[in-house]
Amino acid sequence: MIKSADWLVSGSSSLAKTFGIPSIIIGLTIVAFGTSAPEWIVTVFSSFSGFGNAAIGNVIGSNISNVALILGVAAIILPLSVDSKVISREIPFLILASLVMFLMVTRGFFSGEALLTLFRSDGLILIAFFSIFLYYLINEALRSGESFIEERRLKGEYADIAKNRKPLRAIGAFLIGVIGLALAGQLVVHGGVNLAGLLGISDAVVGLFAFSLGTSLPELVTTIKAVREKEPNLAIGNVVGSNVFNTLFVLGSAASITPIVYSSKLLFDVGLMFALSGILMFFSFTDRKISRVEGISLLVLYFLYLTFLFVRN
Repeated sequence: MIKSADWLVSGSSSLAKTFGIPSIIIGLTIVAFGTSAPEWIVTVFSSFSGFGNAAIGNVIGSNISNVALILGVAAIILPLSVDSKVISREIPFLILASLVMFLMVTRGFFSGEALLTLFRSDGLILIAFFSIFLYYLINEALRSGESFIEERRLKGEYADIAKNRKPLRAIGAFLIGVIGLALAGQLVVHGGVNLAGLLGISDAVVGLFAFSLGTSLPELVTTIKAVREKEPNLAIGNVVGSNVFNTLFVLGSAASITPIVYSSKLLFDVGLMFALSGILMFFSFTDRKISRVEGISLLVLYFLYLTFLFVRN
């Protein structure tokens, strides 16, 4: 699955550059989709297969893993300074997205029903929020990178780029990535759920732990690489962007395709996901960085959550 996502990203990027699309736009759209493609595939296939707990659990678990595990590990390696724009814009939008999802998922809690539903209308609302976020990102990128892009154009970087690329190879990589992700998604969902049945583990735990940890590997690799290259803003931006993408696009598109039925037991997990967004905001606001101590606390919180998860099961 991870290799297929790599092919999808590289093929799409090559095609986009062949037609002269600026790399800054590619990073905000194609690469962002590529790192969250595993979550999207697993969530959609889980929903289609009737495993609603695994579908929503994958999104919730991935978001929890991204903040508590990935940022925790990254901050232990190197304290992460946070850009003021991320604190004032991107993280508040993440909190808003998490709040919208929290309200949707907990909507039927007081009805006393064991099974709840995320409807197509909920999915369309999430997609609408994602469209606003994507529009904002692209506008910000164009404004901040306008001079850079113009400079590259004056140097002729985009003038003869089509001559230096092989579109057939890019198309092949793109198609292999799409087909690979589709096949891997089916294998992961059905294999994971069947294995859970043999081990006596619920599909909710599979989604919250196994699926989420596995599909978060691209974000983990990207974040650690960013930290090692001393790019803390890239590390935090990767996590924040991925969580927004998962919450609004991944879950929104899955629910738009087919309603998702899930257990009310997931309400605690979505509450923790929402709380972690607030904790991230608090840690970022204090001294505008995430220290090693805060990274350790995030990591401890993640392992406490895993312990609770398996005890509850």
